[in-house]
Amino acid sequence: MIDLNQCCGCGNCSLVCPRNAIEMQLNDEGFWYPIINQAKCTNCNVCEQYCPVYYDNSMHSVGFGIKGYFGKHKKPDILQTCSSGGIATALSEYFIGVLGGVVYGSAYSDDYSCVNTIRIDEIGEIEKLKGSKYIQCLKREAFKNIKRDLENNRNVLYIALPCDIAALMQFLNKKYDSLYMVDLICHGPTSYFAYKDYLERKTKNKHLLSFSMRYKKDLKWMPYYLNIETDDNRNYIEEFWESDFGVIFSLFARSYCYNCKFKGSYRFSDLTIGDAWGAPKELISENLGGLSSIVVNTQKGLSLLKKCSTIQLIDTDVETIVKGNPNLVNKREQSEEWDYIAKRLKNNGLNNTIAGLTPLKTRVRKKLKYFLVSFFPKQMAKRDARRQLW
Repeated sequence: MIDLNQCCGCGNCSLVCPRNAIEMQLNDEGFWYPIINQAKCTNCNVCEQYCPVYYDNSMHSVGFGIKGYFGKHKKPDILQTCSSGGIATALSEYFIGVLGGVVYGSAYSDDYSCVNTIRIDEIGEIEKLKGSKYIQCLKREAFKNIKRDLENNRNVLYIALPCDIAALMQFLNKKYDSLYMVDLICHGPTSYFAYKDYLERKTKNKHLLSFSMRYKKDLKWMPYYLNIETDDNRNYIEEFWESDFGVIFSLFARSYCYNCKFKGSYRFSDLTIGDAWGAPKELISENLGGLSSIVVNTQKGLSLLKKCSTIQLIDTDVETIVKGNPNLVNKREQSEEWDYIAKRLKNNGLNNTIAGLTPLKTRVRKKLKYFLVSFFPKQMAKRDARRQLW
């Protein structure tokens, strides 16, 4: 078994263990890790064979960046409901509506207690997949279901983080022409405890009707907001980076994220998508409703993208996209506050943990952010990109 500090939390080991000796559980930092029942374990090492970190799966990697675009969904009403440019939504619409396929992606559970990988095959269900989640997604039986769909000759689109895409390839150990994969520009998920504590404090035991981490206030893509709607007809809106959750997200991620190997050319997706940080100032000004970066990794991905008529594509180069999103090729840097947060978050709670961080740093961060948002939107985008190195 690999060092748990090198575990990306994909869950493959628990999925394939022939003795059901491995269970995914939250550790004291709020991240999912495999726990082995030694009484059941026979040391067969099947888990190692399916681990995308431990096992070299380079034969299935596709490289990175044969073409770059900025892009957005052509329909403003749909664009408004998406995190940035709505590319994942447009691809999902095409996949289900035109190809008659199925889409797998992350969605909140009905009670917002966790995030799971779900399967959808109707246009009306795409709403469930919208929005960035920023906490780890549980795959459960999703990979088995994907394999079943592929073997039944269904077209399958899987949208996930780069490590999860690699995990699926490791699980399948085979390439399928009918499988299309899209990974997200990743900064690493933060602790589940931060997410749970934030929602509980803001809702105060009221029933949660909806929650968004990337709400577009005033129809604008940035800055983005946390938006909570409860059953007492109240909406709580808070700018993401000024929230306790936003601070923790910027400082605290899973241990493996600081040594992630799924960067640059070691990639398994047909397309890579994310925010259009670093786009020219005039382009951002013309697309305040949302804009995405799109990196094409395979000819298969390029063909899919070109066939999707609801996407407006704007030519750019991969170097420009990487410059605005350096975490595409660079590992996240661990913050000085990581150990402090790791020791306190579970027992002290989110608010008390944040209160123990340097107040001056928080005040300076707020003043700088508001200055950039008001006067220098391009610089604000670059600043967010730098913070997303993490």
